[in-house]
Amino acid sequence: MTAAACVPSWGAAVSGPRLIGDDTREECRAALVVAQATFDSTTFQLFDSLVVPELSGSHVVLAPEAIDISGGDALRQDPAVFERHETSADARERFFWQLQPDDNVRVVVEAQHQGWQGDVYALYAVPSSTGLQAWMARLAEINATDPRDARDEVVLENAWRPPVAFQTASNHRLWLVDLGHPAQVLGNWTVYVPEPTTLASPCTVAFLPTGVNDGLALLPPELRALDASLARALGSGESEGTLHPSARIRIDVTTHWGNVALRPWAIARNYNSPVQTDAALVKWAAEEPANARMLAQIRGRRAAAQKALAAWYERRFKLPRDAARSQAAWELDMAVAMSFVFPRNDESAPLPANPWPAR
Repeated sequence: MTAAACVPSWGAAVSGPRLIGDDTREECRAALVVAQATFDSTTFQLFDSLVVPELSGSHVVLAPEAIDISGGDALRQDPAVFERHETSADARERFFWQLQPDDNVRVVVEAQHQGWQGDVYALYAVPSSTGLQAWMARLAEINATDPRDARDEVVLENAWRPPVAFQTASNHRLWLVDLGHPAQVLGNWTVYVPEPTTLASPCTVAFLPTGVNDGLALLPPELRALDASLARALGSGESEGTLHPSARIRIDVTTHWGNVALRPWAIARNYNSPVQTDAALVKWAAEEPANARMLAQIRGRRAAAQKALAAWYERRFKLPRDAARSQAAWELDMAVAMSFVFPRNDESAPLPANPWPAR
């Protein structure tokens, strides 16, 4: 996996990853090290590009090759640890077979093609006594049965992100992390380790404070008001069909708000630049009086939100006043631009760089 550059935060962060569960397990401590390094990196989403420091004492042996996995066939394995097997003539159905089981349990990760949506993934704990051919027959049986039926080998299924497998340097034991659903912003990571008859979960890594469901809840109310106006201008997207473009936009915006609150050094992921968005919104506002009123509301709320966010950055991250104002302006420029998608002529229009100050 490509490691994003690590950036030291300024002052004291509001929150960071914390371990829930067995903090004595080597795998759990390693997961926390990876989580902290990834949290401190500039990556937009935490599952985009994991950062695995040597300090973790582990290395990746099965993971996506790229950030965008929507094309399918995304997993790449360490051939010394996993063997790839195709179960369909077109190679769109495949699984990764652990060569040397741990604690009488063999890890198997399956990828099933789902058309334009990419692959869905399953994680299995297979008895080490089960041979490859027997497992292939059993896998076909599992996939043909009702999900409500008992299937002892199933640990995860129908996951839109694959579990990432690691191996410890000390004893070459396998462990895995489920990074959660892509729509779950700053969601928990679940750690799995081999036990004598299954894959157990001794711990999770949490990124949000206890009782908080998203980053926007941590921010001043002025930002929640701005977000409500942006969502209203975008529309609900109820009749958009299976691609759900508005829902996808809102997921990115919600991810951005989480970064605004907890990881303000993170990059943004916009289709349009702020300049392009502002020009397009002006044209949109000229089409209907209601649009003009909505844009006026967005601009008014944006001004109030920027002032509140700058003050918040001064308090929470100990930013100097000028740096806090610059950071707040950039974050809201990105939030507004991220909230819409407009046609653009210049495919290479650059986004302004994040001004987050180095310590």
